[in-house]
Amino acid sequence: MSKDDYLPPYTPKLKTYKSRNTGRYKKKKKKTPVVSFTEQPPPSPPSGPTEPPQEPPQQNIIWQPFAGPQTYFLMADEDEVLFSGGRGSAKSSALIIDPLRYVGNKDFRALILRRTMPELKELIGRAKELYNQAFPNVKWYTQDKHFVFPSGALIEFGYCDTIDDIERYRGQEYAWLGIDEISQFPSVDWFYKLKGSIRSTKMRTKIRATTNPSGVGRNWVKEYWIDKGPPNVPIREEIDSPFGKLLLTKRWIHSTVRDNPALLSSPQYLAILASLEEPLRSAWLDGSWDAMEGMAFPDFKKPIHVVEPFQIPSNWLRFRGMDWGYSSPAVCIWCAVDYDNNIYVYREYAVNGEVSRKKYEEPITADKFGRKVLELEQGEFVRYGVADASMWAKRGDPGPSIAEAMEMERCFWRQSDRSDKQRESGVLEMHRLLKLDEFTKKPKIFIFDTCKELIKCLSSLPVDETNPEDVDTKANDHAWDALRYALMSRPNIANCWDDWLHKADRERPVIVDPTFGY
Repeated sequence: MSKDDYLPPYTPKLKTYKSRNTGRYKKKKKKTPVVSFTEQPPPSPPSGPTEPPQEPPQQNIIWQPFAGPQTYFLMADEDEVLFSGGRGSAKSSALIIDPLRYVGNKDFRALILRRTMPELKELIGRAKELYNQAFPNVKWYTQDKHFVFPSGALIEFGYCDTIDDIERYRGQEYAWLGIDEISQFPSVDWFYKLKGSIRSTKMRTKIRATTNPSGVGRNWVKEYWIDKGPPNVPIREEIDSPFGKLLLTKRWIHSTVRDNPALLSSPQYLAILASLEEPLRSAWLDGSWDAMEGMAFPDFKKPIHVVEPFQIPSNWLRFRGMDWGYSSPAVCIWCAVDYDNNIYVYREYAVNGEVSRKKYEEPITADKFGRKVLELEQGEFVRYGVADASMWAKRGDPGPSIAEAMEMERCFWRQSDRSDKQRESGVLEMHRLLKLDEFTKKPKIFIFDTCKELIKCLSSLPVDETNPEDVDTKANDHAWDALRYALMSRPNIANCWDDWLHKADRERPVIVDPTFGY
């Protein structure tokens, strides 16, 4: 008997089993845990003393969005999102937090803008406080005004005091653009130029903005976002472009000071906002876009001053005013005076600048503009036209001026008044015409509802903060300037009759020989 006969028989380990088919031992397969969605009986309590449950580790929460609009803003996934609201609704904090979700990507570059440098400094101070807590290794470069994160991602801060400042960012590539208080930018032209820097081949681009319902750019912001649909609802726009139809998604989110729990505990601040007079109270407390705070012509009322078109009698005095622009809008306004010296604005022609860009049209030159003016008034007797006196200025070259280019097309103009206080005088004259007469209860100026650009301009043109007697010249005031030139030309039906009588005197035959009568 060999030594092996005394060995005990082989016993397989617990994790193996003997196959009935092959007789070999195989490892047992681990059972996959199954998640049960049915209600299970509660476990029986353990017998004997138990240790107290351990508390979860405390988290150091640096910043957390408020429930409501601030959370909706950070959750929005559309291409362009506007966070609108009154004072103290924590819009700026959400704006500087939003790009942090992408800083783990080394290719991420963001740009956050304000209108002026003093406003930008305040925003940078908030960003330093939050960014340094969230990313202790983040580096701030004062001269370049940007943060560089450990991954290599970059968030830059800048300002655009003038439209020429946008050129600093046009050669850059940003995947994310944030504009704080976007209604401080005068026209949509600024926004379109900034959008030219938003491009990336490695990630989806996004634009985020905040605003109060006020400022020089209130009108174009309202038209671009607010008028497109209700708040916190996706907006889909099909845009005609040289590459075909493109889809653009938007959303705007409404908020008030009541959405900020931190300020709700400060009744003194709420009392200050509530004590303001209308329309400032509605704009700052409720974030209302219907409040017309700081408007140059609050006495302009559409139900009163805007009328349906009718056929202008041929014997009414007709005249026009024009404000020229090539990169900015060029606007011509036609007016007529009835026998009670009421003024009717019956036609407008607006082109170039943002007007042409919305329609994807090329800007036109002064000679083509003059030909179009004559084409529109064909068959009418327009007595005269008044235009900006700068059209006659020479620009350092021997070529014709803007006015001369139009005169070569037989489109003639008078020079507008360039005396001191002529802008303020135009505003006062407009207020006089808008005011209701004491007896007739009607104004002295009416505008046809087909003059869309002029109506939009008068409805939202802000007053100059430094000169309350004038409009804000940084806003889109081109339609107003064209109307002002026309109104300040002293249009009066009596002047028309005087001209006719004088013309009759000039054409009356002169008796040379009193004896023979000829």
